[in-house]
Amino acid sequence: MNKLPKEKRDRIILVVLGTVFLITGVWFGLIKSQRSTLEKYTTDNVQAQEKVTNAKRRIEKEKQIQADLDLAGQGLKTVEDEMASGDLYSWLIVTLNKFRIPYTNTVEIPNFSRETVAEVLLIPNFPYKAATFTIRGTAYYHELGRFVADFENTFLHIRLLNLEMEPLGLPNSGAVKASLEEEEKLSFKMEIVTLIKPTT
Repeated sequence: MNKLPKEKRDRIILVVLGTVFLITGVWFGLIKSQRSTLEKYTTDNVQAQEKVTNAKRRIEKEKQIQADLDLAGQGLKTVEDEMASGDLYSWLIVTLNKFRIPYTNTVEIPNFSRETVAEVLLIPNFPYKAATFTIRGTAYYHELGRFVADFENTFLHIRLLNLEMEPLGLPNSGAVKASLEEEEKLSFKMEIVTLIKPTT
């Protein structure tokens, strides 16, 4: 470059400097701004993909929640179909007599009181009312225990409360001596509390 004339050398230096400035200008003016725009689009794209993934997850979760809700609604309808409705006294007699078939010879329930209907105050705005009946009967101790356990496990909307038991025949009392079979029996009294199906 030393052999080039000064004027040509200055031109080459100016061309090189101009090229460097031009490349630097193009880099900062076009490429860098385009690159930052591209990075912004990439970040926006990642965020949009995350939103889409979250939305899909919510939709799937909503479908599962709806399926669970439908299943719970069917279960509630099944339980409500078994609830007391119409003439409550007749409902109790029919329900107890159907349930008592396996216990026909061991659990006798001859006395049923009329129902007492009341609001259920355990939960605010509870949509069901409760009917309480008092029943009296006789049974062998173990059979009565099985009857109570099976009854409460069969009917989710019914509870047996305030069970009172006493021997049917008291051998040391001054009364006529009871038979051996009657001495093993118990006289019982209990309350049956059932939810009443709401009228729609």
